Amino acid sequence: MGLMKESYGCKKLSSTEKNWNLYELARVDGSLATFILESLGLVVYTIEHLGSEEQKAKYLPALCNFDLIGCWGLTEPNFGSDASGLKTSATPVEGGFEISGEKRWIGSATISDIMIIWARNSQTKEIEGFIIPTKSKGVRVQNIGRKLAMRIIQNGHIYMDKVFVPSNARLEKGKRFLEGTSEVLQNSRVSIPWIAVGIMSGVYEYCLKYTSDHYRLSAPISSYQLAQEKLVRILGYIQASLLLGWRIDQLRENGSHNRPQSSLTKAWTTLIGREVCKLASELVGENGIIIDNFIMKAMTDMEVVHTYEGTYEVNALITGRDITGIAAFKSPFKL
Repeated sequence: MGLMKESYGCKKLSSTEKNWNLYELARVDGSLATFILESLGLVVYTIEHLGSEEQKAKYLPALCNFDLIGCWGLTEPNFGSDASGLKTSATPVEGGFEISGEKRWIGSATISDIMIIWARNSQTKEIEGFIIPTKSKGVRVQNIGRKLAMRIIQNGHIYMDKVFVPSNARLEKGKRFLEGTSEVLQNSRVSIPWIAVGIMSGVYEYCLKYTSDHYRLSAPISSYQLAQEKLVRILGYIQASLLLGWRIDQLRENGSHNRPQSSLTKAWTTLIGREVCKLASELVGENGIIIDNFIMKAMTDMEVVHTYEGTYEVNALITGRDITGIAAFKSPFKL
C-alpha cells in the first residue's frame, strides 16, 4: 500500500496503480479487493488528505504496512446512502469530545485497531471526523454474521456510549461534510468500478474455460451460437466498463474529475456487472450454484459492490441532478 505521493516513509502509489491492483485482486476475490479498498481508499486516504501532520506521521506508515488495521465508520442503522442525516453525536467537553451513537455494516470493524468515525458536532451541527482506538472505553463492536457475500470482510455494528476523544483526535481538515466525508467518498467511487470490472473479468475467464471444457451433445458448449453470443456480450461489457474506469482514473490523476462523474461510473459499471454475472450463470448452468465454480460467489459479491458507498439509485440521482439541473431527491446537504 502507499500514498498519492511519497511521504512519511510510505511509497508513492498512483491512482492508476492502486486501481489496477484492485482489479487483479477482484478477478479472484471481490471481498479481498474490498478489504484493500477500505484500508487504502477510505482509511489511509482520509488521514492522508484530512489529517494533521501529527496524525499522518503517527498512523500512515503503520497502516500502509498493515501493522495497524483501520475501519471507516459512516453508515448507521437508519442512515446509509443518505449519510448527511447521520445521528451519531460529538459533544464538545473539556479537552475534547464525547462521541455517542451507532455505526452499522462497517467493514473490518471487528479486527480494526483504529476507527475513523463521522459524527455531528452538537454545537456547529457539522459532520466531523475523529480517529478513535477501537478498544477505547465506551466502544463495543458486534460482528454481523450469516453473510452470503463478501465473506472475508468482517462487518461490524459499532456501539459508542460517551466515548471520550481528545481534541487532537479530530481530523484537522474533516470539519465539514463537503470537504470531509463527501470528498473521501468521491475519491473512493473512482476505485469501485475497478473492483466491479475485476469481478467481471474473473467471471469471463471462468466461463470461457468452462464452456470450452464441458460438452453438450458431443460438442463443447462454446461451439454453440448462443453461448458464443453471451461470451461476446460479456467481453463487450468488460471492455466498455474498463475504458470508463480508466477515463475517470485519468481525470482523477490530473485533478479534474467531479462528483457526478464518479457517481455515473460507479453506478453504471456495477449495474453492468450484475448483468454479466447473470449471463455467466446462464452459461455455466446448474454447476454455477456450487461455490467451487466461482459464479454464484461472484454474483453475491457483485450485489454488495452495487450497493456500497451509495446505492445505484443514489449515485444515478446525483448524476441526474448534474445533467438536468434539477434535484430529484431531498437532502439537507449536498451529496
